[in-house]
Amino acid sequence: MEKLDNIITHYEQILKQYKKKSKEEHLVEQAQKLSQQLIEFEISPEEVVSLHRNITTTNNFNKDEILQSLDILMEIISAYGFSYREYLDLLKRAEQLDHDVDVAASLQETMLQTTFPAVEGLDMGVVSKAAKKVNGDYYNVLTHYDHKVSFAIADVIGKGIPAALAMSMIKFGMDSYGQSKMPDDALKKLNRVVERNINQNMFVTMFYGLYDYQNHHFYYSSAGHEPAFYYSAKHQTFSRISTKGIVMGVTLDAQFEQKELHFEPGDILIVVTDGVTELRKNDGEFISDDELELLFREHIESTPQVMVNNLFESLNKLQYQNKKDDLTLFVLKRTD
Repeated sequence: MEKLDNIITHYEQILKQYKKKSKEEHLVEQAQKLSQQLIEFEISPEEVVSLHRNITTTNNFNKDEILQSLDILMEIISAYGFSYREYLDLLKRAEQLDHDVDVAASLQETMLQTTFPAVEGLDMGVVSKAAKKVNGDYYNVLTHYDHKVSFAIADVIGKGIPAALAMSMIKFGMDSYGQSKMPDDALKKLNRVVERNINQNMFVTMFYGLYDYQNHHFYYSSAGHEPAFYYSAKHQTFSRISTKGIVMGVTLDAQFEQKELHFEPGDILIVVTDGVTELRKNDGEFISDDELELLFREHIESTPQVMVNNLFESLNKLQYQNKKDDLTLFVLKRTD
């Protein structure tokens, strides 16, 4: 309040000096600077007029002096006009940007649509929610002609429209190179797409899996992605699975380790993005792996799609609303 009082006092001094006709041009310049301070303090034009009236009344300005002082008042009020026009211009730009983001989100949703194949003995489910309008997470599923299904869960390190464009490029690469490719080889090719075509400050993590539903062998590789959760129905235990591999987009000649495991009936794979593993709860603490596993167990008997839907609802209730991130959950289950 002290600074505001000083501004008001300064205005009074300007009017008194202007009344004496001293250094008029200098006083007009001071009034222009003062107007910016009044705007910063969100003093309305009506309040400025009231302040002006009080000052001229208190200091016994006569009729001619009051008319003369209006020059100062006009300089200050005119600044409000410029400020309002700037505000309208910024508002127009913001509306255009908001429209562009809506278009990008709509295009992203259309371009990145994928469908799950109907495979006997195998079921899948996914939920992917953006923290804002454009999602930085990505998932894709490919059906092969040799009893295999491959999938990828990715997280673009970057947000907004650039992230949407990056994911579109990744989808194109996966659709082009992913048919019957083993995970390590697929990641090598996708890494080249990312490294050559995406902004140098944008990187991508990805978990890539290939499931052979004829013999129920599962092959997987990771490009710096969150370790997946593997549930053994026989032992009723969870384990984290991952492989060595850096994020995509760092270097052209990146190598990716590949591992495999055998799925028994009832075994489940849960792949998530860091919006799940780094979720900040309402108490300010990050969620732990143990807490996630407890949540998974609550819905372990559900079908994959019901499971991910229920998990999302549970996580959304736990999540501190001001610290939201893009969130993706993918579940694959052997059902026979």
